[in-house]
Amino acid sequence: MKEGDKVFVPPEHIGATGRTYEVARVGRIWATMKESWAPRVDISTMRTDGNRSLRVYRSEEEWVAERELSKSWGELASDLRCLLYSRPKHIGHEQIAEIRKLIWPGDER
Repeated sequence: MKEGDKVFVPPEHIGATGRTYEVARVGRIWATMKESWAPRVDISTMRTDGNRSLRVYRSEEEWVAERELSKSWGELASDLRCLLYSRPKHIGHEQIAEIRKLIWPGDER
């Protein structure tokens, strides 16, 4: 993050809108926004200062992509819960090993 970069702070609740801010100054820990009332951002965690500590994104597009990915993952996890007690007949050891490698790279089970 550097001076002049834009960051996007997503809405805090349904019905609210997110905001894009311009970085005015970057220190060792915090990035300060050009707008004096904007939250400062921890440059190592990309989270705002304060008790709400919102995740900050480099753009609204990055935030939308992250939300869509999280939604897809949640849907997959929900679908997999239905399979906890009975394996689909067409899934064998090789497919299970492939799935493990995708989710846990380096797992050698």
